[in-house]
Amino acid sequence: MGRLKYTIKQDDLIAAHRYVQNKLSTVKGWPVADKEEALEDFFKSPKSAKALNSWCEQWLNGSQWKKLKNSILAARKRKRDSNGQSPKHIVLSYHAWKILSALAQNKQLTMSEFLIRQHEDDWERLLVEMSSGTVPQKSKMSRE
Repeated sequence: MGRLKYTIKQDDLIAAHRYVQNKLSTVKGWPVADKEEALEDFFKSPKSAKALNSWCEQWLNGSQWKKLKNSILAARKRKRDSNGQSPKHIVLSYHAWKILSALAQNKQLTMSEFLIRQHEDDWERLLVEMSSGTVPQKSKMSRE
């Protein structure tokens, strides 16, 4: 479709493949050309970075390449930031997610980065207080 916008590396293959597969199955009109043919070609292709690069070069436009690249970079960052620990998942109400998401985007941070920046100092103070035994224990009754 266009010139190669980004080169998918073998280390990024799983993240890139998941991204493309997710978009193919959930986004109407993705990619912009013949979706049925693109799907067939995608699933017949060998699972290698070289094959996925070729598929993307054939089927994706510049905007789609950019989104794929950003997804790969985000996956790398999550892996790097995890320090070998698996990420934790939480459930937020829609309203809480909307607020947190907007605040983080405004600061150009991920939601995790935003929460850490906002609360890390308080957390560190709490750890110090807990280790010195100066934190009063709250009863379950105090929440009501």
